[in-house]
Amino acid sequence: MFMEVRKYVTIVEEIFSEGGRKLNSPGKRAAAVAVIRNPFAGEFVEDLTPLMDMG
Repeated sequence: MFMEVRKYVTIVEEIFSEGGRKLNSPGKRAAAVAVIRNPFAGEFVEDLTPLMDMG
C-alpha cells in the first residue's frame, strides 16, 4: 500500500520557566507529524492492519 503524504506539521516550543522557576537558558521541545491520505475514507474497513504496517 502506498502512503501519500498530504501535509507535514511541526511545532517548536520554547520554555522560559518551569515549576515557577525561571530557567537560565530556554529549553526547547519539538514535534513533527505527517498526515497521510486515508485510503479507506468513505467506507467501512474492519482490518486496519495495512495502515499500521505503514508506520
